[in-house]
Formats: sequence, structure tokens, C-alpha cells
Amino acid sequence: MTKRDFNKELCDELVGRGILTTREELLDYVKYCIDEDFLPTASHILEELSLSSADYFLTDYSTGCCSINDIRTKDDILSFCDIELF
Repeated sequence: MTKRDFNKELCDELVGRGILTTREELLDYVKYCIDEDFLPTASHILEELSLSSADYFLTDYSTGCCSINDIRTKDDILSFCDIELF
């Protein structure tokens, strides 16, 4: 298993736990926001996605806005998540 495969496997597991979000899930949410006239939210997410080519993101809605951080390596995950993965 290559390092890239390991990171994908790790990210896929965390998506299943609801910790990470995929690009596709965020784009689906943008479509929902547009349908419901939440245009500022849709615009914000699209802007964030346009700045990154990552497939996985950590999203945080706890502050009343959507904070999006791209995830590329295991270290990125560990720096954002206060959980023990191994």
C-alpha cells in the first residue's frame, strides 16, 4: 500500500465517521444552498473549493459560518482533529 493509498484509506474512514467531508459532498451542499436561496453560503463554499484541489476537507459550522480546511496528509488531519487515530 502506497503512502497515497494509506492517506485515502484513512480519509475514507474519517468520512464514514462524519469527521471529514468530500469535495462531492460539499458540492451537493452548494446545490442545496442554491435551491434554498442560501446564496452567501453557497458562494463562500464555492470560493473555498476553488482555492484547493484536495478531495477531502474538514468543515466546521460551530461558529455560525462554514470554515473549510483542505486535507492532504495524515498530519493535516492530526492538526485539526483532537482524536487519537491509532
